[in-house]
Amino acid sequence: VDTAFFKGNFPDRCSLQAAHVTGGTDDSLVTQAMFWAELLGEQKLQMDHVHTFDQLAALGPVTHVRFNIFPDGGVSRLRLWGEPA
Repeated sequence: VDTAFFKGNFPDRCSLQAAHVTGGTDDSLVTQAMFWAELLGEQKLQMDHVHTFDQLAALGPVTHVRFNIFPDGGVSRLRLWGEPA
C-alpha cells in the first residue's frame, strides 16, 4: 500500500477482504460482498510511505480482492502479487 506524496490526506488504516467467485455477475458480487473473508486485518498507515504486509490470511485461491481504507484518503497504489489459480 503506497501513500507516497500524501502527507495530509492519507487514510489512517486499511484492510483487505477477498473472495473466490467463479461465473459471478456484478449483482451477485454485490450480494455476497458482506460475506467476503478478511485477507488482512486493519493496519495502521503512515503518510508518504510504502507499506508492505507479508502476513496474510491463508484463504486459498481468490479471484477478487477489496481494498478498504478508513477514513477516506489518498493512496497512490495498491500492489498485489500472486499466482494464477
